[in-house]
Amino acid sequence: MTRSRLRAPRSRCSSRRTSRHCRPSTPRASWHARLSIEEYRELVRASPPRDATQMEAFAEYVSSAHSWYKHLPLVEPRFDFVFHIDPCAMMADRPPCWGDRWRFAPYTRQERLLHYSTMPTEEYRARFGRLAYSLGGRDLAIGVPVATISADGMVEARLRGVPREIAERCAVKVTAVVHPSAACWWVWARALRSGVDGSKWPIESGGRERFEEITAYCRESLRPDPHGPDPGLTELLRPERNRQLRAMVAGMQRLRELLWP
Repeated sequence: MTRSRLRAPRSRCSSRRTSRHCRPSTPRASWHARLSIEEYRELVRASPPRDATQMEAFAEYVSSAHSWYKHLPLVEPRFDFVFHIDPCAMMADRPPCWGDRWRFAPYTRQERLLHYSTMPTEEYRARFGRLAYSLGGRDLAIGVPVATISADGMVEARLRGVPREIAERCAVKVTAVVHPSAACWWVWARALRSGVDGSKWPIESGGRERFEEITAYCRESLRPDPHGPDPGLTELLRPERNRQLRAMVAGMQRLRELLWP
């Protein structure tokens, strides 16, 4: 893809516009100047994660911010969540966007939000500050504000790649189990039909023995429930889901240690 074909990335959190807290199709940082770790520290110096409670809340939010149970593998992780600080977190891109020159505007309570994980920017910032994540995104780019250009808080920004140290130290491997709806009957019915292999179920979460408990429960006890996750399966998956939530918090703690040494 050439620079002339660059378009606003499609967001997981909106069918039309980018939600700045997460982007599956992030502009490649190699197309833009990359921030050094010193420049990134200076940029986000005033926006550290508040405390462990905020990180835990953000991990819980991220775990259900998209239908991971539909799109991620159940057992062997193949994707990372990369945690970082985004000055334009939970802002929508607004045209025109040319090359590395973008505009971002806050989400407001008056506008129609197109995805359940999107919220007014003011509310997001109160809950999570500038914490952000990307699925994959080892070459992710963020908006660096250079000017406020309207009374409603729209900013003009330049896209810049985050330092490679962020992806190297703040990435966390995840599976579909991180989402509460991974305990829905049909998720496991589909996985069992495809011959999912439990040999790599994490030892910390019970290893192969726990995986066999899960599959035995699915075959013997599970019945279709149109109203949501199965309570018994939820309990069986809880140790692995909690392990992944703790790993996300640890990733954010490494982020804080790296940027606020």
